[in-house]
Amino acid sequence: MTWSLTVVGLGYVGLPLAQGACLGGLKVAGFDTDSSVVSGLSSGISHIDDIDGADLAAMADTGFRATNDSSCIRDSDVVVICVPTPLDSDGTPDLKAVMVAAKTVSEHLQLGSLVVLESTTYPGTTEDIVRPILEEGSGLVAGDDFCLSYSPERIDPGNTEWGLRNTPKVVGGLTPACTERAVQFYGEFVDTVVPTVGLREAEFAKLLENTYR
Repeated sequence: MTWSLTVVGLGYVGLPLAQGACLGGLKVAGFDTDSSVVSGLSSGISHIDDIDGADLAAMADTGFRATNDSSCIRDSDVVVICVPTPLDSDGTPDLKAVMVAAKTVSEHLQLGSLVVLESTTYPGTTEDIVRPILEEGSGLVAGDDFCLSYSPERIDPGNTEWGLRNTPKVVGGLTPACTERAVQFYGEFVDTVVPTVGLREAEFAKLLENTYR
């Protein structure tokens, strides 16, 4: 099976994810609402220090395309949300971008798809905030009609020793079947995938890692 993927948000997390998936043989599209990011990537100009023009050319050779047309989501087996969650005034993640991204995904979500949230957030976000938006906009039911998972991003910009492929990837799903689907997906281009009991456990793993750092 050749997986098709749309990465939503082409920042320091989303673009390396897209690159890794391209190298793993997946069919990848990158969606971003910032037209300058899209036009730059389409012209072979990277805004991410860890990815240069040669990397973008190699991605393009696999069929990668950057776009601000969200309809690309319709053609994807997997959609991974990698939008930023800056801290707001009370020190908690600002989820506005996540909510907008989830709404956009819901408008194109297809039966049988896998949706993964990678944005840094707190436990409960995927099930309590993202899930209702996806279900309301698509008319589909998470866990039955589509799979929903969380996998904390672990990108360390500038680190030449540990990258996407050799850094263990934690995943947790709404249901065991959702977890298994996410494990299969990431296993296409990540050496070690570590399943957790569920969504909140995967979200909490990111909270622990950030606290440790």
